[in-house]
Amino acid sequence: MSATSSDARADVRSESVAARRVALGAIVGAAFGAIDGVVATVRTARGELTSADRATIVALGVVAASLLVTLLGALFALGARAVAARGLLRDAREYIVAGPSRWFARNERLALRVVMGIVGATTAGLVGFRFALGVVRSVRTPTLAALSIVGLGALSLVIGAFCAIVAGLALEGALRRSKRLASVGAVASVVALALSIAGLALAIAGRAVLARLSAWPPLALVAMVLTYFAIERAAAKRRWRFAPWTAVVASASVLFGLAWSAATLGRSQPVLDAVTGRSIVAARVFPSLQRWSDRDGDGYGRFFGGGDCNDRDPMINPMARDIPGNGRDENCTGIDAPAPPEDRPPPFVAPATPRPSVVLLSIDTMRPDHTSLHGYHRQTTPVIDRFAQNAARFDRAYAVAPQTVRSFAGAFTGRTPAGLCWGRDVQFPPLRDPNEMLAEVLRAEGYATAAFTNTSYFGLTAGFFQGFEKIEQGGGFKDDAPFTADHAKQWIVNAAREARPFFAWLHLVDPHEPYTDRTSPQDFGHEAIDRYDEEIAHSDAVLGRVIPALDEIAAHRPLVVIVMSDHGEGFGEHGVVFHSFDAHEEALRSVLVVRGPGVIAGPRNALVSLIDLYPTLLAYVGRTPTLRSPSRSLLPLLQAAPGANVPWRGAVFADVSPSGDSRPTSVALVAPPWKLIHDATRGAWELYQLDRDPLERSNVFHREPAVAEQLRARLADLARPSIAHCPRR
Repeated sequence: MSATSSDARADVRSESVAARRVALGAIVGAAFGAIDGVVATVRTARGELTSADRATIVALGVVAASLLVTLLGALFALGARAVAARGLLRDAREYIVAGPSRWFARNERLALRVVMGIVGATTAGLVGFRFALGVVRSVRTPTLAALSIVGLGALSLVIGAFCAIVAGLALEGALRRSKRLASVGAVASVVALALSIAGLALAIAGRAVLARLSAWPPLALVAMVLTYFAIERAAAKRRWRFAPWTAVVASASVLFGLAWSAATLGRSQPVLDAVTGRSIVAARVFPSLQRWSDRDGDGYGRFFGGGDCNDRDPMINPMARDIPGNGRDENCTGIDAPAPPEDRPPPFVAPATPRPSVVLLSIDTMRPDHTSLHGYHRQTTPVIDRFAQNAARFDRAYAVAPQTVRSFAGAFTGRTPAGLCWGRDVQFPPLRDPNEMLAEVLRAEGYATAAFTNTSYFGLTAGFFQGFEKIEQGGGFKDDAPFTADHAKQWIVNAAREARPFFAWLHLVDPHEPYTDRTSPQDFGHEAIDRYDEEIAHSDAVLGRVIPALDEIAAHRPLVVIVMSDHGEGFGEHGVVFHSFDAHEEALRSVLVVRGPGVIAGPRNALVSLIDLYPTLLAYVGRTPTLRSPSRSLLPLLQAAPGANVPWRGAVFADVSPSGDSRPTSVALVAPPWKLIHDATRGAWELYQLDRDPLERSNVFHREPAVAEQLRARLADLARPSIAHCPRR
């Protein structure tokens, strides 16, 4: 009887401990979630949230954090039971709990095993990483790349095991003779020191990459975990008792909150935007739940703000094209979309002079509001300022994507990235032959073609230089810009001596991060934004080595000169540092200045896209694009006086995607005075009135339902891939 009673009491204590671990998880998670919700409301612009919205955000934060820490508590309880039931795990737990007195006790055999394990794991990891990196760079097919990585991963494990054995044979005698290193604690200390030094070196070398990442989510997660274990440890010492029903109540509460969140999140866009865009923990939880709830594979779930009104039909989702008048609500707005306004292209305008030569001067990552050309308080672009005095300056020019290859691919084809023929590549999908590239067309028209850039970046995308007869790239990511500019200048001067027209492209990558701290031609300071401005000033000065020669050439032959940037750069205005990941103004706005025969100098307020360069330059040689395209020739604007009423487009489209052939993560429609952004990773919509809110600080999606509905229909129509001309791969 006594044995039975003892076992029963042990079971009760075990159940009490398990209940305590689960219940404390819910409590700690709720506390952190409430803080997370308050942070989200504070980070949201004033006036966007009602009192009910703020309470909802805090409640959603509580649900997200409670879910995580309750799961942690449940796993802890299950893990403790598994440890108690397994001798090896129990011994390991006792060893860890024993503390430094046992960790640093002499134990040659165990220390040797630890050394062998570390050597084997490190070697296998490094070799596997190198194998995987080689596969990503060389294997074009994702399936073949995955199989190669699996096979090479197994090989790396074999290599790691071999190195572990060799290390054991080499170090066994040394550990036996050592008095201080023959313990697990000493070995772990040496390894920790080495890892700390290596981590510090990597952090210094990769500080530009680390700057892209927010430190708050991992810090919040670590804080939650440490707080939970500290409280659980204190509760164990004080022998707090929790009845089993407390764990049931805690788990049921979390599940109820999860169900409530699934149904609630997405009903209010300000709440959805605050929770998924401005919180710390909940912003990582709910988008993941969104994707997991997607049943039809269209990228949108029905719950947690996914917004899919029919999760059984992949043709119905928030970004589907809603066919007007068919009685179906394909884009989940609640009604059948009206017919979008007709956006007719202007009539074809012939150039003032036939077949001019063309020089395209581009600077990477140069946002207009950081140029003195567009009124910046620092004198960053004096050379371009002087050039623009006799040129047309476009004040509302947009990139089709905030990423270099995708932006230039659009400018060189007149098509959005979704309308191009991309090859299959894990990292740098090639531009396939069916794409009609600008240099190809001009070369076929008898032009000499050449490309000069002080970076090797474009060479990673096969097919990017289609049509260029001469290609001169840098050997690294950033090479000497003056050297490249001088070579481009010499080629242009030589080409201008021939009767044959020419097309030359010079691209300078210097304003792309990492930014160099320069003192010439300008020294603005040492912060990131100062160094960025210095890089713009440096690139502007480099163009000053070329433009005077172009002035001389233009005096005796027709010459079109274009100065542009491919996209902008973010400095945390909307939580994004650098570019490629954001569709707000700082990322998409571009510099565009055009000078040439028949061009009337002055500012232009028309809404243009960089893809308009393609039909514009084709129009100069008397051709129109052979494929249907959303781009249009700028000649009607260039040959009209500033302020003239020229029929023009009412909207431009842009998207954000990890690579050329990937589904966009964000899409944007600029239709003045409005701009609509849809972030597919969060299911969130943003609507801004740019004439009143040029910095995009106040999301008015919920206040302007009629405008939002109309723009959603236009955005879905422009976002459709149109690649029927691409042959099957």
